[in-house]
Amino acid sequence: MSSAQSYRLLSRVVRPLPWWLVRLLGFVGGHIMWATQSTARQTSQRHAARVRHGDPQHVSRLDRRIARKRFASYGRYFLETFWLNADRHADILDRFELEGEKYLTDALAAGDGVVLAAAHIGNWDYAAIYPLSLGAPIIAVAEDLADDDLTEWFVAMRAEAGIEIVLADGTKGSFLQLVRAVKSGRVVALLCDRDVSGTGVPVTFFGEETRLPAGPVVLAAAAGAPVLPVVCYLTKSGYRFVVDSPMKFTKADLGDTQSAAMQQVVDRLEPLIRRAPEQWHVLQPNWPSDPGYTQ
Repeated sequence: MSSAQSYRLLSRVVRPLPWWLVRLLGFVGGHIMWATQSTARQTSQRHAARVRHGDPQHVSRLDRRIARKRFASYGRYFLETFWLNADRHADILDRFELEGEKYLTDALAAGDGVVLAAAHIGNWDYAAIYPLSLGAPIIAVAEDLADDDLTEWFVAMRAEAGIEIVLADGTKGSFLQLVRAVKSGRVVALLCDRDVSGTGVPVTFFGEETRLPAGPVVLAAAAGAPVLPVVCYLTKSGYRFVVDSPMKFTKADLGDTQSAAMQQVVDRLEPLIRRAPEQWHVLQPNWPSDPGYTQ
């Protein structure tokens, strides 16, 4: 059975279940991952230590506890993603707490498009639901997976939830598509706390230089739109959608390098991650000093 077939089967199993059971099963699945995936477990412990006290070489008991909770959190996110469809938006919104949402509503009321600089925290897919509830069409940029069937399934599943996907193929055409979307008043969400494509720019992230994608600042400068850092935490009763204050960038701000502008975004994301390090779902090497890191 291919990965796409397995995911379709899992989606059919999860969709009819009540929300609380999906969360419970995700919690159990996350603990199974913790017990069976030793490399990701060790990487997660390093990340917890780095975020909490800046030294990934010295992992404390608390760091290990945070890393273990992170797997349980990721399991919940994973199954909740399969459970989502557009018919469930109202139910999910009833479980939302909002913080800083005025930054988003003000930008949309002004007729501006918006670039959301998001992190892999809590349930980042559900972060799209609040903008959609405001009538703002949303586009998320995603990795073009090597498996065409899996990519097709992924795009179709997000479309069913009301999220348009643009695949990050690195071409000028896809970038111009995003610029036009923002200029027309749409919301574009970009995950920017991990360099998946290998084209990131140098920034200092939790005390060590690494590379992260500069998409939010490049797109915002090209479209003349604000960048809003956002996260969607998991809570006991649902979700907490947090919007940070807007950031503006121009092509002149970027100059010859995008690093300084992107550093400003990273500096905003760090405290949002520190608020819930157990929900930061980056389980892969993310810094040059991490074992297994590749660029």
